[in-house]
Amino acid sequence: MDINKIILQMETRLDEKKALLDRIMIVTKNQVDTIKNKEFDHLVRTTEQKDLLIRKIDDCDIKFLELVELIKEVLHIESLENIEIAKYPEFGEVKKKVAGIIELITEIKSIDDKNIENARSLKLETDKKVGEIRTSKKVKSAYDVHKENKKAVFFDKKT
Repeated sequence: MDINKIILQMETRLDEKKALLDRIMIVTKNQVDTIKNKEFDHLVRTTEQKDLLIRKIDDCDIKFLELVELIKEVLHIESLENIEIAKYPEFGEVKKKVAGIIELITEIKSIDDKNIENARSLKLETDKKVGEIRTSKKVKSAYDVHKENKKAVFFDKKT
């Protein structure tokens, strides 16, 4: 197979992955506000969106890795680092795209880590409030007189 065709297919896969990562970035940034505003239903939906996009990225990665193995086989090399850019200048573009993707993933991970920390704090806060509500219910129930225990105070029993 022609090396330039393989390189072109690699670039196409990288472009697909970058587009999917751009969408993940948008969803991740939206999650920042969602967590701040305590919109739990929306957070679940955005998390499901991210999961779907991640599965698509996984498919892209599998196809890309197949191309990597193919190019290594055709060029009889052990690593992509052994490809001579002077001989295959188109491969320089692949390297640039990979570097850009790595940078984007790092940025997404940074935002996502902050989102996870904020969500954990929110969960702790919510758990604390639930605990307070349970305690107040217990205290209130201790002072409530249940109907079964009520006796007529002003009426004498007939003997």
